Amino acid sequence: MTSRTGKDQQKSGYPITLLCASYYSKNTTTSCTPDTSVATRRSPYRQTLLLAPYADDVQKFVTSCDTCQRMKSSKQKKAGLLQPLPVPELPWQVVSLDFITGLPPTSSGHDAILVVIDKFSKMGHFIPTHTTARTEETAQLFVRHIISQHGIPTTLISDRDPKFTSKFWKELMSLLGTKLAMSSAYHPQTDGQTERLNQIVEQLLRAACKDDISKWDLHLPVLEFAYNNATHAATGQTPFFLCYGCHPLTPQKPTASPT
Repeated sequence: MTSRTGKDQQKSGYPITLLCASYYSKNTTTSCTPDTSVATRRSPYRQTLLLAPYADDVQKFVTSCDTCQRMKSSKQKKAGLLQPLPVPELPWQVVSLDFITGLPPTSSGHDAILVVIDKFSKMGHFIPTHTTARTEETAQLFVRHIISQHGIPTTLISDRDPKFTSKFWKELMSLLGTKLAMSSAYHPQTDGQTERLNQIVEQLLRAACKDDISKWDLHLPVLEFAYNNATHAATGQTPFFLCYGCHPLTPQKPTASPT
């Protein structure tokens, strides 16, 4: 018996997928229970069907059965319950941070934003940076924009970005007495608040820079002020008020022309 390649199958008018479908419908029940493992176990059916040239095609067909994928029970270990983070008692006691990347480079060389949010007041800082920034540079930004204004946080929540898992970052936070709380791999919901703020920042940038995206970093201070002076749905207050106990002065309603 001469084996055929995939192209030969198609020329003969009998694609292997049609043969599989015909066989599969005759030898299984409606619940797909008897032979769903044809492609993965040693059985008479496997020896009959899985000729060398067709092995990959048959295995793909069997494992792509819609009924099996929807109805069969999972053999994986059950995921653990999500553990909510404790609510901090003071502003800037628990802080989370993340990067927004993939932005167009500006004339200042910025192509990313370091987003930092206070878990208590929901106040955020949007710090322009660049994706090639070293861990030491990121640490300098954190000291300049966060620690200098709000003090040293007790807990710092982040993902597993190489900057945050580096030896330098861990030793620095250890010296400051800050506990690192990193999210599990592929579980961004650990830091969902920052992920949501990232979406808000991106929306604000699209609205502010619709005419000229080359200078998006110049808009960040105003966008940060607008966000921090807007009522947050989770607290019913503005981040500015919860952090400082008062509302900031805002510009008066603009007139048609300056006087």
